[in-house]
Amino acid sequence: MLHSAIQDAQASQITASYDSIRRCLHRFAHALDAVIEPRLVLIDAGLDQNVLVAMQEADGDNSDMSDNESGASEKSNDSDSSDSSSNAATQIKVTGLREWIKPIFGDPLLNIRLSQTNSEHVVLGFSTPLADTLDDMKEVSESLSQNRQYAQIRLNLYRVYHALNAISVEYIRRDDDSDPRELRARKALVEAVRELEALDEAEASKRRRQLLEVATSKRQRTLNP
Repeated sequence: MLHSAIQDAQASQITASYDSIRRCLHRFAHALDAVIEPRLVLIDAGLDQNVLVAMQEADGDNSDMSDNESGASEKSNDSDSSDSSSNAATQIKVTGLREWIKPIFGDPLLNIRLSQTNSEHVVLGFSTPLADTLDDMKEVSESLSQNRQYAQIRLNLYRVYHALNAISVEYIRRDDDSDPRELRARKALVEAVRELEALDEAEASKRRRQLLEVATSKRQRTLNP
């Protein structure tokens, strides 16, 4: 999928750090191979434009809500103060979901919202069963992140995938708001590649330290038979 996203972007003559992306994909392909149990994934689940909400009355009466329902994305884009955003959040109730157009069987971490969050705490919560769940659900929850030590690597690879797709969409289907959306996607792409490169460098440094320790140990045994 990531190779296809790269090819689509290159075919559209979109500039990006393709060499770095391919190097990261080659370096961390083993993290993707760790996913051996596919699950139904709604890739666009949780996106604001797919969530219908209703505004509650100001007095907090849950039984009396306005009839106006809309995607929450229009509200989330407003640059309000943190206090007003907090107050608005307490007055919003989810009333429905719509447009599940991208279901696949694969890694649950491929969900766009999870890759956008990029938080170890989210991954931990995502793969931890609730206390009141059935016993058989615990196994399901534990297998969702499948090799949790690789989860952060996979999330960054998926961020690269989603960012490339978003850039290609904005390049092909341009409108008045395409520029800021493309800039956000490019920023996410750069951040994901940098994090993968940092992980690669950390692994390389760890291997060098291990080799140095082994060499030092052998030298000491040679000098002190």
